[in-house]
Amino acid sequence: MKILIYPHTDLLKETEPLGPGQVTNLKEKIREMFNLMYASNGVGLAAPQIGWSVKLVVVNPRPPKRKGEIVLINPEIVAGHGTPIDSYEGCLSLPGINCFVKRYPAVSVKYYNENFEEYTTKFEGFKSETAKVIQHEIDHLNSILLIHRKMIPLGEDR
Repeated sequence: MKILIYPHTDLLKETEPLGPGQVTNLKEKIREMFNLMYASNGVGLAAPQIGWSVKLVVVNPRPPKRKGEIVLINPEIVAGHGTPIDSYEGCLSLPGINCFVKRYPAVSVKYYNENFEEYTTKFEGFKSETAKVIQHEIDHLNSILLIHRKMIPLGEDR
């Protein structure tokens, strides 16, 4: 398993929903994604970034503490909360590119966990980065990379 780097075409492939029983070693793949994310000093990783075109995201805004691990299968942002603010971001698939993009300070997300239990959770906080990381990773599931967002270069008025 390795992280794909832009302009790899698999980063822009349409993703498919993931169903129960569809992947026999799903929990092992999820653990492998977390391990790769940690080894790359990341806080989130989407399945398309490893060439797997399914709707799956792993997030931990406070690595390497496994206590903060979040698995989102078939996630859908159902509501953005608050006024979008500037979010300073980078991406494991776009090394060396950092910029500001607008993100909601909180989002409500409908998703399944690794046991395919359904949840709708409000993720908050730019301090903990949870809300912005989830928005960034869900963008990957929709073939949206930082370069597709209206980027605000460093040093310019925001």
